[in-house]
Amino acid sequence: MRSPFDILEAYERRSLSHAVQLPGRQFAEDIWRGVGFRVGQRRLVSDFREVVEIVPMPPVTPVPCAQPWLLGVGNLRGNLFPVVDLKYFLEGTRTVQQEGQRVLIMRQAGGDVA
Repeated sequence: MRSPFDILEAYERRSLSHAVQLPGRQFAEDIWRGVGFRVGQRRLVSDFREVVEIVPMPPVTPVPCAQPWLLGVGNLRGNLFPVVDLKYFLEGTRTVQQEGQRVLIMRQAGGDVA
């Protein structure tokens, strides 16, 4: 008598013998890939190699005596990162906080992000 495991293993072998392989997805090194985003009226892009993650706006802890465009410090799985109002930094007007807003977490030379 065959065990349930033997029956499942045989079923998997039969299924895989009929499977069609999908074509491999390879990205050419010379093709640029990035993410687009908007800051005020400006449309900007960043290379994927510079982007760590895009996350919902985290709770932000203000930093005393910081520049006005620095909203504070956010925490992503135990890693602290500065939260910058890029619109205020570039254009001098604050970003209006809205539901569903996202934060683009970037790599920066000299900084570590896990």
